[in-house]
Amino acid sequence: MAIKIVKLKISGMTCDHCARSIEKQLNKSGVIKKEVSYPNNSGIVIFDEQKINLETIIENINNTGHYKVINYKETPSNDNSDGKHLIIIGGGSAAFAATLQAAELGARVTMINDGLPIGGTCVNVGCVPSKILLRAAHELHQARTSHFAGITKSARLTNLKQLITQKKRDGATITKGKVHCCC
Repeated sequence: MAIKIVKLKISGMTCDHCARSIEKQLNKSGVIKKEVSYPNNSGIVIFDEQKINLETIIENINNTGHYKVINYKETPSNDNSDGKHLIIIGGGSAAFAATLQAAELGARVTMINDGLPIGGTCVNVGCVPSKILLRAAHELHQARTSHFAGITKSARLTNLKQLITQKKRDGATITKGKVHCCC
């Protein structure tokens, strides 16, 4: 088995449905694992080079007529001198912390994750997003309850969708660029 991990930059996606359509196309290609992100206009593809090559994967995406792979980057091998390789199964906060620590110590690390994106419940739908929204609510409350004369109390929430987008972006920055994974 000759496993390769490649990050693709994909143009033409306009929504999450586009990302799912590309993932379905990759299923037909014989890819081992894939994750396509509309907001990032990218995809991570893990495949066995003995069964399918990168050119065929790119061609399959480009032949949809809607999407185009505009560039790609292979994940570096990260070989360390002692040949040790740590494999972490799971992508929750503990696995994420262990992966970062092992990588800082020079280990070659592979994280195998299924389900929520890296960081698990805490980073993606639990603690971190909740605290971001609580902080926003606290700031709104403080703006509305000034005890000083001459200060207006007209703060209001004007765009919930924008606040949710910021919450997702801020949560994603916790893991962005820190770990290469098989998710």
